Amino acid sequence: MAIKKPTGEAEWREVKYYDAEGVALAEGQGGIGGRTGFASAEATEIDGASVMLWGGVAKDGRVLSDGLIVTVDR
Repeated sequence: MAIKKPTGEAEWREVKYYDAEGVALAEGQGGIGGRTGFASAEATEIDGASVMLWGGVAKDGRVLSDGLIVTVDR
C-alpha cells in the first residue's frame, strides 16, 4: 500500500475446502481452524500459485502436525 499498488486488502474471495482425496467439504464440516506459529513455503511445483502451510499452535495450546495447500486462482 505504501507504494500505491493494489494489495487486495479488504476484498472478499470464495474459499472451498477439500479433503486429501479431493472431495469438497460442506460448510461446517472442516477447515483449518485458528492457529499461530505455522510454517509456510512456496509450492510452485504444483501450479505456480500455491503455498504450503504446516503445523502451528491451536487456540487451546495444542501443537498441530497437519498441513494444507492454499491455491490461488489467477
